[in-house]
Amino acid sequence: MNFVFDIDGTLSFDGRTIALPITQALTYLIRAHHKVVFASARPIRDLLPIIPEFEHQPLIGGNGVMTRVSEKLSVLQPLPPAAVQQLKQLIEIHHLDYVMDGTWNYASQVSTDNPILRQLDPQRLAQRQSLASLNDPVKVILLNLAPVLRARIKRLLITLDLVVIEHSGEGSLDITAQGINKAHALANIGFEHYIAFGNDENDRIMLGCARQAVWITSKPELTPVPQAIICPPDAEAIAALISNLSDRSDCRVE
Repeated sequence: MNFVFDIDGTLSFDGRTIALPITQALTYLIRAHHKVVFASARPIRDLLPIIPEFEHQPLIGGNGVMTRVSEKLSVLQPLPPAAVQQLKQLIEIHHLDYVMDGTWNYASQVSTDNPILRQLDPQRLAQRQSLASLNDPVKVILLNLAPVLRARIKRLLITLDLVVIEHSGEGSLDITAQGINKAHALANIGFEHYIAFGNDENDRIMLGCARQAVWITSKPELTPVPQAIICPPDAEAIAALISNLSDRSDCRVE
């Protein structure tokens, strides 16, 4: 069977590590010949450091804008040049905190108290470039937005035919090209009939397309997707559920 896992708020609750019971359950899955994919909002660059034991598994990054399969990194759809220009102008006019990701390198301006700094290129795998010099951006996060400004910017970006995801309680907007999502990326790498674990707005389409969805309640203010198995953000509970699903006869690989 195919298993797909979001990372932050689903498998990791500090942005830096995944608890041992979960890593053991994931290892069991792979050894039992199930296929495992990690699908994150993080770019591949920032996904690799948190899953060192599983870096050779298929990876989806940037909410589905990029994939890494058999060590080959691919971008499904960069941001349209006209939208990039608008985003750069918004950042400069409003002095916004942001992370703008290219295929590998990035540009950023992030306040020192923002939790995203814990996962922003922690192993210095990439080059931080200026906003003007970063070519072909694939994803942008606008950070620390006040509610009124966030709503205004979101309305504007939607008119530019972009995917805009607002993360509950974070005051941020994730921005990618139209049509980008984790389910689309899974289809692109040939993953169908999967079991998926997620916890946030950027997981809803993926979970809605899953054979079985698992909703981790790390953001209790959010409504789970329909028909999902509900699981608390507890490492032992998540590990037990992974093992239980892997052992079901209807989930075994033929």
